[in-house]
Amino acid sequence: MKNIKVREFPGGTIYYLTTNRPDIIIMRGSYLGGDLRAPDEAHADLMVSMLDQGTSDYTRDELNEELELLGVTIDFDYDTQRTRFSASMLKDVWRKGLGLLKSQLTDSAFDSNCFKIMKERIMGEQNERLSNAREIASIAMLDEIYPDGHPNRVPTVQAMIDQLKAATLESVKSYYLDQRMKGELKIVLVGDIDESMIDDIVSEFSGWDKGSYSVQKPKKPAHKAVKKSKEITIPGKVSADVLLGQSLQIDRHHKDFLPLMLGVDALGGNFSARLIRTIRDEMGLTYGIYSHISGVSDLSDGYLSVWANYPPDKISTGIEQTLVLCREWINGLGAQELLERQQGICGRFVLNQSSCSGIAGLILHFTEQGFGPDYIEQYPKDVMTVTLGEVNQAIKQYIDLDNFIDVKAGSI
Repeated sequence: MKNIKVREFPGGTIYYLTTNRPDIIIMRGSYLGGDLRAPDEAHADLMVSMLDQGTSDYTRDELNEELELLGVTIDFDYDTQRTRFSASMLKDVWRKGLGLLKSQLTDSAFDSNCFKIMKERIMGEQNERLSNAREIASIAMLDEIYPDGHPNRVPTVQAMIDQLKAATLESVKSYYLDQRMKGELKIVLVGDIDESMIDDIVSEFSGWDKGSYSVQKPKKPAHKAVKKSKEITIPGKVSADVLLGQSLQIDRHHKDFLPLMLGVDALGGNFSARLIRTIRDEMGLTYGIYSHISGVSDLSDGYLSVWANYPPDKISTGIEQTLVLCREWINGLGAQELLERQQGICGRFVLNQSSCSGIAGLILHFTEQGFGPDYIEQYPKDVMTVTLGEVNQAIKQYIDLDNFIDVKAGSI
């Protein structure tokens, strides 16, 4: 969008867009410092979870009451590379809302009682994950695809539980203090924005240290595709989640990413794709089946996964028929099929811009990944200019069905 403005400041960059929605302010932001910089993922999870549990000026209850009184919503999250924050508010409480966000990021209290409750809550969530067949299968697949230390590899659920047990209030607070006000900031504002608000952000975050930390390409790439099969029985399940897939050796900036993404979308991107229409609707073998390219962000080499959920007696047939359909798919898409995928992806992309929140999220995503803020306009153009030859060549070049990994988790 040509109306997106940019302000650089010592701590990072602010992107802002004024829209015709009066009084509404939407902020999306992040700073470099995700779980890769933490002692382990449990510390990152606990630290981010404690940011809304009170500050030196407000107890947790007082903070929640203040936010509710102002009508301000503030949330925090994290991923491998970044800690993220978001805020929604009306313009007349902007200064107060911004101050509360800043204090949560930089002056959280780490109350011992709140920490105990939060640790128990996250532990409960992890125990629930022990019976999540799809997640267990995904972790097992990533374990086969990526070496130790790769950003796309994640700890097992039991490893996460062990990390949580070992984490203490002192160790988590120490991590918080060590990374506080460090790491390049990216802040996006969309709505009823004026220049004085940008000045407010620069003032509030004036002491933020951009630092030298940056996203780096993984030192150890994903393993090349090697055929392997895993079975993980989960007691009490009545079905099984099955993942088929392989590493792809390309990231989001690779010239073949968009062609391959369009091809994979045609295979199983949504209800109109080949897998759903054939494996589910025509054969009735599965409750759901989809294909995706994942793990391509932040210079990482991604992977292809085909997920399906089967009753135990249909697993073998489901996998067999999925591979039959994949072999037909490797022979190539047709021109009309490609056009439909391009139009569908671009249509959904436009719909994501129907709200200030959607626009802010897209701007943040693209700028985090090294694209300019105007890529929000360029992206659909790039999608529509991909040729049929590029798509079919990418499918044949990168997909190796004979070396697919398959992981089954649940009732086998």
